[in-house]
Amino acid sequence: MTFKTAMPVDRGRSLRRVFWASFIAFLVADSADCALSLTVQSPPTVIAKAGSNVILNVSFAGAQNPLIEWYVDALTIVTWSSPSPPEIAPNYLGVVSLMPNGSLVFSNVQKNYSATYTVSITKSGVIKATGKITLQVFAQPVCLIQSANTNLNYTCQTPGDAISMLSFPDLNQTLTMSGSLSLVVPASKNLNGSPIFCVAKQINITQSCSVTAEAPQGVASTVSSTVSNGNLVVTITCAIGSVPAASITWSKGSQVLSNGGQYQISSDTTQLNITSFNLTTSDLSTYTCNGSNPLGSQKNSIPLIGPTISNSSLISNAAGTMVTLTWNAPLTSVFTGFNIQMEGPALQPSNGTNQTTGGLQTIAVMPSSARSKQISGLNPKSNYWFWIVPLAGSVIGPPSQNYSVGPECNSSLSVYSPPTVIAKAGSNVTLNVLITGAQNPVIEWSVGALPIVTWTSPKPPAIAPNYMGVVSLMANGSLVFSNVPQNYSATYTLNITKIGFCPKAINITLRVFAGPVCSVQSAKADLQYTCQTPGDNGSLLSFPYLSDTTKIGSLSLVVSATQDLNGKEISCVAFQMNMTQSCSVTAQAPQGFLPTVSSTVSNGNLVVTITCALGSVPAASTTWFKGSQVLSNGGPYQISSDTTQLNITGLNLIASDLSTYTCNGSNPFGSQKTSIQLTGPTISESSIIPNAAGTMVTLTWNVPRTSVFTGFSIQMEGPALQPSNGMNRRRKRDTGGLQTIAVMPSSARSTQISGLDPKSNYWFWIVPLAGSVIGAPSQNYSVGPVQGLSKAAILGLAIGIPCGFLLLIIIIALIILCVVCCRRRRRRHTYPPPRASQKVVTGQANPNTPHNLVTRGIQNGSPVKNTKGNPERHLPLPSTETLSPMRTATTV
Repeated sequence: MTFKTAMPVDRGRSLRRVFWASFIAFLVADSADCALSLTVQSPPTVIAKAGSNVILNVSFAGAQNPLIEWYVDALTIVTWSSPSPPEIAPNYLGVVSLMPNGSLVFSNVQKNYSATYTVSITKSGVIKATGKITLQVFAQPVCLIQSANTNLNYTCQTPGDAISMLSFPDLNQTLTMSGSLSLVVPASKNLNGSPIFCVAKQINITQSCSVTAEAPQGVASTVSSTVSNGNLVVTITCAIGSVPAASITWSKGSQVLSNGGQYQISSDTTQLNITSFNLTTSDLSTYTCNGSNPLGSQKNSIPLIGPTISNSSLISNAAGTMVTLTWNAPLTSVFTGFNIQMEGPALQPSNGTNQTTGGLQTIAVMPSSARSKQISGLNPKSNYWFWIVPLAGSVIGPPSQNYSVGPECNSSLSVYSPPTVIAKAGSNVTLNVLITGAQNPVIEWSVGALPIVTWTSPKPPAIAPNYMGVVSLMANGSLVFSNVPQNYSATYTLNITKIGFCPKAINITLRVFAGPVCSVQSAKADLQYTCQTPGDNGSLLSFPYLSDTTKIGSLSLVVSATQDLNGKEISCVAFQMNMTQSCSVTAQAPQGFLPTVSSTVSNGNLVVTITCALGSVPAASTTWFKGSQVLSNGGPYQISSDTTQLNITGLNLIASDLSTYTCNGSNPFGSQKTSIQLTGPTISESSIIPNAAGTMVTLTWNVPRTSVFTGFSIQMEGPALQPSNGMNRRRKRDTGGLQTIAVMPSSARSTQISGLDPKSNYWFWIVPLAGSVIGAPSQNYSVGPVQGLSKAAILGLAIGIPCGFLLLIIIIALIILCVVCCRRRRRRHTYPPPRASQKVVTGQANPNTPHNLVTRGIQNGSPVKNTKGNPERHLPLPSTETLSPMRTATTV
């Protein structure tokens, strides 16, 4: 009934709640079109790096397709009302775009877009919503380096930004917020080639730039020639390649040139213009540019020569009506153009070629930049000869070799390799040629009078024995060198012959340069760096980091052993004609590596060798000690020639010989001590692994690195081993008991023992040996069906088991005694009769009379259980108000 009367009350309350929730939801929904909400999700100030992509994040609610505007001050940059595309101001096209939620996106933003951007959202009949976001774009700092007399001036700037905190942490701790930082520091060698970073802290972002100072490098100079007002003008450009830019001085031989007269030096000193140049020995001299900056200097020399053709070739078309001449000129040659000369009948006027009259004539004049010329209009039934003649103004240089085409000499030999081919030793090199016009001619490559390859297709080439495995021939006649050695440098001559054709010949010089070899040795307290190119006297060597000194063939420099050289890789650069090779060496102070110990027996004596690897360059000179005693070479102590090994002959395994031995290594950088305390033959750790069948075990062990030992004895106790599984015949004689079953060398760390009886028990030990001295054995390992208890363990169990049974019986007896005693005590409980008015009442209580004994903890009205087994009586206890004062006691 209570449930039914409560139902109407709960239902009415629920209805009221539903009504109010619906009413509130209606009011909220109705007010959605009354106000716009704009949420700026980006922070008030957005920090960005120049060139990055940035989003000014906003979102809106309360209206569909409102008008969204972004503007800076009074300039509107984006206007958008969906579904129309956004309208973007011209200056912002390609930079900004709009997301569907109204966010403004910058792509590859630049520093000049830093501004406060205002976004507004409007809709007819709705209150306008606006928000502001400040965009701060920071450009990356710009690093520069200039010379400041003999110092270096490092500069870091953030153009148009005066709030970035700039520093060169690699140089010092100076900070500035002026937008520019300039530091002048000494031009030390450790700055050469080291990138120095400038760090710009820009509010909550960090950007950096770097600049690397470099000493002047040797780059080949270039030569160009022109004719101006009838005078020959030669320009030499010196590309030193240094940071900061090198200051260049010019010299002609030993004469220092100044700006004026015949010699004009450019404002940046990189070019020397020689006007009114005469091709005489006085002007055809060696010109040198010497570039220097605070980190060092570098010289570049170029010997000028007259107009010369270095290599040329001619290729004829299949019809014999057109040829292509190609040529080149040396880098040091002075020339202004080329004449193409021909001897033969007149050329046909086809293909735009001027008609000629025949005989010896110049058929074309080419500019200095030309390196090829096509000549058409040839009569395939006639013979022609062609030359290329270099020009230097009005001076004519020696012509190239002549090339002939025609029915009598219609084979052609074209050379694609330069006259001198430069190669690195060990590389693959091809002397490239192309033979056309004659099928299967006789091709012969020779060095002097010695033929090295002869070939007539389709037979295989015949190669001289000394060149087998090094040279081979391509199908077009080119000579290929594989892994070419340095001693193959020579001038190689190619001859092609065929009956009915004119013979052709060409020379190509191959220069093979070996890489330089670097080393460093001690020179008392200094370091001696050496660089050599064995078998080569044409390489110009230098140690750029150490000195400007250069030398041909071999270079040795002695420098102070400063700590900046410790661990520094020093390179030697070899300039070998038009290529460079290098080697490097790193000097290091002695390092602490633990010595190693090895032992042998020689003529019955125990010989112990201690090796001290200090890992230093140059190699450390080592002194040996035994305790505090300095050891010298002689008697029982023999020190190796490089002082890295100490051999002790006849070592005794006593305390006086098992001492601490120390090696002290030193080189110009410092010294390092390392010691080792020798110990006798010892097993540090060991283990045993039986196979599943129980017929084989594998023993493994190790020894301390300071231990003196020469081998190991493997001992076993147990029945005889079976001769199965390839065991040695000696094991057939194993009769069981304690025995040595193997003697292992000092290098052994494991052994396999097979032939075990899986039904028997075995015990194994590893015993270290040092000559005739036996060390302490390893722990013993047992295998078998009853995995072994030692004799001591068995004796302990034999004594312990009876004692355990006796102790168990005593404990049980004590428990029984305690139980009996407790029961007896419970039966003896008596209570003294109560005393009232100095009288003692004795006798059996009347069962109908209530007991006057009040037991502690029993409350009024609680039943009392009869402890003597009488039926329980549920009688009311007397009221405590009627009890007379009394004492109760219990006798236990």
